[in-house]
Amino acid sequence: RPVRVIYDKLVKPAEPITNYNTAHSGITEEQMRGVTTTLEDVQRELLELVACETIVIGHSLENDLKRLRLIHARCVDTVALYPHQRGPPYRTKL
Repeated sequence: RPVRVIYDKLVKPAEPITNYNTAHSGITEEQMRGVTTTLEDVQRELLELVACETIVIGHSLENDLKRLRLIHARCVDTVALYPHQRGPPYRTKL
């Protein structure tokens, strides 16, 4: 069954971008041109999409939720499911 992306948006940061770190982020200056979506927009939209009963599944969700300034009780983080063979603080990459 194909994967269905439910939400995928670029967000304009509150502060000017000084380094896109494209090698790691995959985001380029060209991609960010014209982006007007704010963190508050994303928070509002996600709260409409994700009910408190919804199970959220992802990799390194802790980091994503921290950046989004959101808390969600029902998460399955693949970092915990597939621990790194060397243990913390290392994390497996998908």
